[in-house]
Amino acid sequence: VDGRTKPPVEELRVLITQHGGFLETYETAEVTHVICSNLPDSKRKKLMAKKRLPKPVLKPKWITDSIQSGKLLPIHAYGVLATASPLLKMTTPSGREASEAGNRQG
Repeated sequence: VDGRTKPPVEELRVLITQHGGFLETYETAEVTHVICSNLPDSKRKKLMAKKRLPKPVLKPKWITDSIQSGKLLPIHAYGVLATASPLLKMTTPSGREASEAGNRQG
């Protein structure tokens, strides 16, 4: 778990351990996923610069939704990296490009 999350890290720790997982506050060889509500550009760049593919960076909702459904859900709808990237662009209705970085929402 990285940074402030909703639900809070203490609640996530209880949920994760109750369902057979473990929580680390720093990266170890055993870490399989990074959980955060958002990812600052500096951390995103650091993850993407690693020689190995980065571990999935997911929103805490993946954990709570997976618990609620009784199984691990596919991760594609819970990714943080795509929403944190300042390189993504979208087109405005007038056809002009708008950088997502300027249009981010918490």
